[in-house]
Amino acid sequence: MEVIIVSSKKRKITARGFLIGPWCPIYGLGALFITLLLKKYYDDPIALFVMSFLMGTILEYLTSYIMEKLFRARWWDYSNHKFQINGRVSLTTSLGF
Repeated sequence: MEVIIVSSKKRKITARGFLIGPWCPIYGLGALFITLLLKKYYDDPIALFVMSFLMGTILEYLTSYIMEKLFRARWWDYSNHKFQINGRVSLTTSLGF
């Protein structure tokens, strides 16, 4: 979805992430991680939302940190967002998880 949105805005096919092609493993792994670990919260939508928010935010922060250390590059930067932490995560993007 991100590839489609960014490509339509730039009016050309845009690869996102560090893999070749439109692959962003953080989304698939994040969804799998959250789905498997939060089964016990399925009956409580508020707890499920809060736990998904926290887990998604932690996953995004750690992924950003590790990728920056391994590849010496930043794939995203939320420094210009309100309520962000070190430019790695922000409230507005974390709510999407």
